[in-house]
Amino acid sequence: MDLGAHIQFQSLKDQVSPAEWEMRQDMAACFRLIEHFGYNGTINNHISARVPDEPDHFLINPGGYMFSELCASSLVKIDMAGRILNPAPTGIVNPAGYVIHSAIMAARPDVHCAVHLHTIAGVAISAQQEGLKFYCQESMRFFGKVGYHDYEGISRDNSEREAIERDLKDNIVLFLRNHGTIVVGSSIAEAFTYSVNLERSCQIQLAAQQSGAALIHPSPEICEATRHQTQTGAQPGGLKAWRAYRRIADALFPSYLN
Repeated sequence: MDLGAHIQFQSLKDQVSPAEWEMRQDMAACFRLIEHFGYNGTINNHISARVPDEPDHFLINPGGYMFSELCASSLVKIDMAGRILNPAPTGIVNPAGYVIHSAIMAARPDVHCAVHLHTIAGVAISAQQEGLKFYCQESMRFFGKVGYHDYEGISRDNSEREAIERDLKDNIVLFLRNHGTIVVGSSIAEAFTYSVNLERSCQIQLAAQQSGAALIHPSPEICEATRHQTQTGAQPGGLKAWRAYRRIADALFPSYLN
């Protein structure tokens, strides 16, 4: 069922640039797909995307809504100071969402989308002392690009922004210890496909550990070579996979486009 079809948001299509509207639709698809695959954790997860041609502005989900309810017009545009630049459906943005995503967008001009989730597998790996292991091909694409941020409580204090920036560095993945994960990408397509691969990596690691069997640890050289292979394919950045995912969104919950 397309839950979002039952919620009416005022259309913003005529109030934003064509590039922003296209990004809003991509972002809304991202929200719906994450909910569809079971990766969302109630109303406390968030995704951001830098607005095209507006590097100091980014889109984020409004507070109080499930990902399955969101569409292109419901996303909120804010600046680095947290000021809302278009009417928000609820009038609020999740405070932790602002702290985390403003830190990332300010520190990493190369990042155009950031996905923060609390999946069961992701949180479980975040609580393991050694963190993510490179037992599978999916995880090897993150080899050498994983950071860790120690738990400081709910991320509502602006003072935590500096620590998030420090721990993210130039990585693709940041595990928030005992909390969840952050995945960043140069586009929504890339950040989403990275998020899917990270979730599969965490699930595979937990399954392998639970088996009790002796595990094979591929060499750092093989892991690095595999990561390089994933970055030099015919369509890097997850674009080919994203087109397939968008077809799923179009078929199952087309109200995301509104």
